[in-house]
Amino acid sequence: MIKSMTAYAEKTMERDGFTVTVELKTYNSRYLDPVLRMPSAYRSFENQIKQLIAENICRGRVEFFLTITDERPSAVPIYHVDKARATACYDALCELQAETGIEGDIPIDLVARTEGVITTAEPVNPGDAEWRHIAETLKAALDALNDMRATEGAFMGKDLAARLDRIEAMVVAIETQSEGLVDACYQRLQERITTLLQGTGALDENRIAQEVAMIADKSDVSEEIVRAKSHIDQFRSAMAENEPCGRKLNFLLQEFNREFNTMGSKTGNVDISEHVVAAKTELEKLREQVQNVE
Repeated sequence: MIKSMTAYAEKTMERDGFTVTVELKTYNSRYLDPVLRMPSAYRSFENQIKQLIAENICRGRVEFFLTITDERPSAVPIYHVDKARATACYDALCELQAETGIEGDIPIDLVARTEGVITTAEPVNPGDAEWRHIAETLKAALDALNDMRATEGAFMGKDLAARLDRIEAMVVAIETQSEGLVDACYQRLQERITTLLQGTGALDENRIAQEVAMIADKSDVSEEIVRAKSHIDQFRSAMAENEPCGRKLNFLLQEFNREFNTMGSKTGNVDISEHVVAAKTELEKLREQVQNVE
């Protein structure tokens, strides 16, 4: 099954004043590369988040954004006032005012800013309840993301299949045009050598025949055609599998390219060479598409 590595999804879920928003963006990458951006108070969930992502995505750069809005009573900081310390601070300021003769009221914010007069108790650190809500939201976002990746992958699959059909047609054309090519090459070389050595008796005819046969054999592209057909079958099979196939398709394209390069170097037939060039053009377009396949 073809899945694109490029997609986007966002989900927001609220429960009892605790609102979680998860945003996911995915891009091309050779490996799974999760990048997490989240409030520092929730960094303790980083490993669980990466694990959930890895269970749903095999390959690609994944940008994860977590936004938390906590309006629960437990999330509001509690302020404590040390009355004794505040009174002692005020008395000290009054005494300083009397000794220096400075006039005016003593502002309350001056007392409040004194260290230890007002302290806060931070909200309870996030625990299992918060993680369950984050995980639920993340799973929903991953489902939406994979739906988009599958939809995009279906379009890509149609394009890949169409280009593969064209390559297969070119392989068939090369096979048809290469029939009798070896025999023709053998005959042509034998005639040339016979003409060059006519009447000289410089070489044994059996040896000439052997050398000509070896040269003619080097122009035979039947093995490359068989392998190219096998690669086409494997390419289609990989596309039909439920597992991610991007790496396998990329490997097969490299093998494809090797076979066509060999065909091009072996044969001097103009028509076959044109088919080889056209096939390599389609291979390059396939390669560009496959770079985005998971």
